[in-house]
Amino acid sequence: MLYGAYGGTPLYLRQVDPRLSLKENIENSFLRPTAYLYEEPLLLLRQEVQEPGVYSAIIEAIAGGASRANEIATKTGEPAAKCLKYIASLCELGIIDRQTPFGEKTSSRKSIYRISDFMFRFWYRYVSGNKTLLETDAMELVWKRKIEPDYSHYMGLVFEQACREYLLRKNSRGELPILFTEIGSWWGTDRNSPEHAQAEVDLVARGEGDYLFCECKWRNQPLDYTVLEKLRHRADLVTRQREKTWFALFSKTGFTDAVLREAEKDESVLLFDLKDMMA
Repeated sequence: MLYGAYGGTPLYLRQVDPRLSLKENIENSFLRPTAYLYEEPLLLLRQEVQEPGVYSAIIEAIAGGASRANEIATKTGEPAAKCLKYIASLCELGIIDRQTPFGEKTSSRKSIYRISDFMFRFWYRYVSGNKTLLETDAMELVWKRKIEPDYSHYMGLVFEQACREYLLRKNSRGELPILFTEIGSWWGTDRNSPEHAQAEVDLVARGEGDYLFCECKWRNQPLDYTVLEKLRHRADLVTRQREKTWFALFSKTGFTDAVLREAEKDESVLLFDLKDMMA
């Protein structure tokens, strides 16, 4: 869970005290006005770019839910063309990235932007908008009302990224039933649903005609059978032109008996929990 706040930068990870809890580490590193990371994103922007205020507003807009270029431009009040130049610079710096649904061209209008640097993502989600509270000795309230109730939801994307990195490691060692050459996320319309609802697949990997579809759940309850059913359905939304197909389920807290039984009888179902990923 610390990875979700500090990311993988060694300098930031050195701020972590393993003797302290998640709460205590975050308070000491982020929430105190004298903390090492309290102003870090703004200091970095001032070093790297001109007009750091505009860049900060763009990151803030993405942190607040704007994911497409026109949405970001609207939230920041910047002209769309100018905004795209700033976005391109932030992508070059590795602070944000551009995501395209798996199987789509990189020029797809479905592409979205997200904050890829987890330290920036955490800071703009929990520190930036709460500075008035933090600077009036309300650190405990920020933790209890802003961070603690939301952090499991925040960790969803972090866990997805960790699952992706785990698959890449196993793939490079030939430890998966598929040797994939592409991996990404997919989102689109479920035309089989009554209201043409939006659907997502956390990770899709492809090697020639073989596919691996993955769902990553950071929940306090065991992953249940309905998640596998949805994943099987959504695989057909991504593509029906497949040779061999596997389904991988990643869970923070294990699996229900129904999922375990299905994995025993169906070799195309792969199960991974935190112990597997940290081994």
